[in-house]
Formats: sequence, structure tokens, C-alpha cells
Amino acid sequence: ILQSVQATTLSFMAITVQSCSNHLDCPNNQVCNLYHQYCSCDYVYGFANFPECDRLSLLSVCALAAGGVMLFAALMAMFISTISLWYILKDQLKGYYLSCSTFCLLGAIFGFLSQLNSIAHVVSVGRWPKTDLVQTAVGYMWIFLHATFCLAAQFNLGLMWIDFVLAAQRLQFVGTNLRITAALMIVYICFWTIAGLILLLLGIFVKPILFELWTFSTVLSLAIGIAVYVTGGTMMRKVFLRSADQAVRQASWSLQGTPAFSANLVRKAERMRSRARITQRSYRIHAAASSMQIVSTVAWSVSASYSLHPVVLWTLGCILRCSAYCGISNIALWIILCARVERSRVGDLPVEASASQAQEMVDDAAQHLKQSQPRRESWFRRVSPTPIRVGMEVALQEFPSSSFASSPPLGRAQDVTAAAQADTAADVDAASLFVNA
Repeated sequence: ILQSVQATTLSFMAITVQSCSNHLDCPNNQVCNLYHQYCSCDYVYGFANFPECDRLSLLSVCALAAGGVMLFAALMAMFISTISLWYILKDQLKGYYLSCSTFCLLGAIFGFLSQLNSIAHVVSVGRWPKTDLVQTAVGYMWIFLHATFCLAAQFNLGLMWIDFVLAAQRLQFVGTNLRITAALMIVYICFWTIAGLILLLLGIFVKPILFELWTFSTVLSLAIGIAVYVTGGTMMRKVFLRSADQAVRQASWSLQGTPAFSANLVRKAERMRSRARITQRSYRIHAAASSMQIVSTVAWSVSASYSLHPVVLWTLGCILRCSAYCGISNIALWIILCARVERSRVGDLPVEASASQAQEMVDDAAQHLKQSQPRRESWFRRVSPTPIRVGMEVALQEFPSSSFASSPPLGRAQDVTAAAQADTAADVDAASLFVNA
């Protein structure tokens, strides 16, 4: 009896189980297990009832839960990117601001579509799309477009920062250098796109392991993008801080002759310090998110190659995709915050404003500073980024209220204005030009 049962089982397995090299070799709703080289139900999505594979299991709950988390993260990235693009269109900003906001929004949209495709495949028990080949091709396409636009946004902002700083240091025309940066980014993205499409097609129709080569190219591009983004952000932050310090010195010189101009310079210094803090936080967050994305991508590829438990795969997938959406949201938030800082210019005093108006403006800032004197800081506050109001505190320390009645270093208002314009040409306006670059 045991021998007959064993023979029947072996004959059944010979009929239903077959070897494979890719998903095209498997019938019905089955997929090719690349590690064991035979057809089976898709264990990643938790499909059961072999050989039809038309039922869900407990592992399908894990797939749906992870898909829901990633879908929510994609939705939040879409929301923040939409707000960023709305700010850009409302303020009629062009160039890198517009392209970067568009790339962020497109990256979030294609990531959202990728998550919808995955959830629909689980809910329909593999019936939508019709075959696993179509589902794989559609999923790869959405992931490919999502990664392409994420990298484009990352390179867009990082290269703009670097090239703008280099152009400002050489006193060259900024627009020409930014066009060179745009050409460099377009060439790299086009090369990466063409190579990625070839590898994806070969991975779908020839050998699935070739998809891992595309994953490796994505990891390499992410590493380059981190270096570009952090380097550019660090350089741009230094430009903002130098511009803020120079504006404070100019304000102290011109207070007696042109008080309104001096008060506006104080506000300008505060805006520059705010942009410096925003930029620093942006490249720190982006470096952490992209590093997590690289580590989770490598871990997911190794886990998938060895067919580890689906819970491990979905956990790594969640970390991977959520870190990508965090990077998109971070870039979009930088654009939103810088746009909001720039809108604060409407509070500047006109040049012909009276000294009393300027004095009232500075007195208000001093009163605000007095009410917000630093208390004993906890360990968390010492290691956390400095609040925005510190910029005004530093500015007021450069020229205290007691110096308002004293005579300025330059006797005439014309000399003060000329000196301020000369210094502005060297550094202060360089950072201001960046807003409309």
C-alpha cells in the first residue's frame, strides 16, 4: 500500500511539477522558483491550492498589509509633491525648481501605481493582470519609471547646488553653468534609462537574474546621488551662511544713514540663515533615507535569490519603498520651505521708510528675542538643530541696540550704500540669485 501511494504521489508530481528557467515555462497561475528551478504557486503573495494556485493564504495578509503601508507612503509623497508644484506654479518659478517638483510628483505617482498593481494582483488571486508575465512586466515598468524620476529629482537638486556654487565662486554667468549641469544630468539619466530598459526586458523574457543587474545599477546610481546631494547641500549651506553674515555687517554699517535698508538686511540675513538650516536638514535626511534604501535593496535582492520567508521579503520591501518615498517628500519639502521663506520678503520696509519704522522693526525683533532667551537645554535640544529664531539673535548681537545712537563707521549715507553694494556683489546677492536661478 505504501509503495502504491508513493508511486501515485511521484506520478502526480511528475505531471504537475515541472522544471523551469523563467516564468514563461510555468502554466496557469504558477511562477518559477528561481532558487529550486521548478514551478510552484507564488509564495511571495501567499497563493495556495497547487496546481491552480487560485486561493489566498495567511501569507496573503502579510502581502496586503505591507502593500497598504507602502501605498499610504506613496500617497503622502504625492500629496507633498503636489503642494510643492502648486507653490512653484503660483509663484511663477521656472528652471530647476519646476523640473525638480515635477520629477518628485512623477516619481510618487509611478510608485503609487506600482503599489496599486501589487495590491490588485493579491486581491484578484493572480487573475489581474491575466498572466504572471503581464503582471511582472507591468510591475517592472512602474518600478522602473518610479526609480528613474526619483534619481532625476535627486541629481537635479544636487547638481544645481554644486554648479551654482562653482559659478558664483568664479563670478561666471549662472545661467550658462546651469545649462551645462542640465546637459550632464540628461546624458546620465538617458544612459541609465536605456541600459535599464534593456536589462529589464532581458530579465522578463530571457533570464530573471538579469533583473538583479538593473538593481545593482540602481544602487550604484543612488550612491552617486547621495554624494552629489550631500556635497551640493553642504556647499550651498556655506554660501547662505556667508551671505547672512555679510548682510549683518552691512546692516550695522548702514543703520545711521539708511535705517530702512539696514532693517531689510537684518531680515535678509534671517532668510539666509533659514535657508541654510533647511538645506542642512534636507541633505541629512536624504542621506539617511537613501542609505537605508541601498541597504534594504541589497538585502531584498539576496533574500529573494534564496527564496527566504515572505515576511522577510515584505518587511525589506516596506523599508525600501518607504525610504524612497521619504526621499521624494524631503526634496519636495525643501522646495516648499524655501518658497515660504522667500515669501517673507513682502514684510521688508521700502527704501524711503522713516527711521522710526526701521527702529520699530528692530525693536520688535529685540523684544521677541528677549522673550525667547535660551533656557537650560536638555541633551536632546543640544544635539537637535537650532531653532529658526537663533538667526535673528545672532544678527542682533552683531549690532546691539546701544549702537543705534552711535555714529557709523562711514560718515555719509552715500558711502555706506556704495560699500554695501560692493560687498553685496561679492557674496550676498549670489545666494539671492539662487532663488530665481
